[in-house]
Amino acid sequence: MADTQRTLAALLTLLADNSTGAISAQDVRDMLVSVAGGYGGLGLTDGSAAQTLVATTAAKFTGFDATRPSSGVTPSTGNDELTIDDADADYSISAALTFSIDTAADVEVSVVKNDSVTLFKSGAIAVASGEVARVELDDIAALAAGDTLQVYVESDTAGDLTGQQASLKAKRLN
Repeated sequence: MADTQRTLAALLTLLADNSTGAISAQDVRDMLVSVAGGYGGLGLTDGSAAQTLVATTAAKFTGFDATRPSSGVTPSTGNDELTIDDADADYSISAALTFSIDTAADVEVSVVKNDSVTLFKSGAIAVASGEVARVELDDIAALAAGDTLQVYVESDTAGDLTGQQASLKAKRLN
């Protein structure tokens, strides 16, 4: 039987009274994977190919080239996103992006859910042509099983953005 991550309420019901000795080995395994929480991540460590940005149009960052260890969260370098596999819960989400752009620009970086809902974003960062900039984002969001997370970038001028290093991580909190 597969280990199942359970909500806090389900764990409390399961473990509330063991006077009958009814807690099975599987119940204990489920508790352990529930306490550990779901987690997963994507990374970029060796730079990526440039991606062209259209002025004032947000675009998904497409440079992730490595997956990180995961359980309950599926990382995909092919789709440049994380998929939440666990039940509905609150997640700690972090993203970091080091990049250069071939034109002077104000750049915004956002963490987006399901390719459409902006969860949180950085303010615009003024970047000179060829300058390397770093953006870090960290927040908490309620996510449901099947939700996906992406990093989006937007520039006030058209240009080619090249990722140097990047990460996107999600960790279930409850």
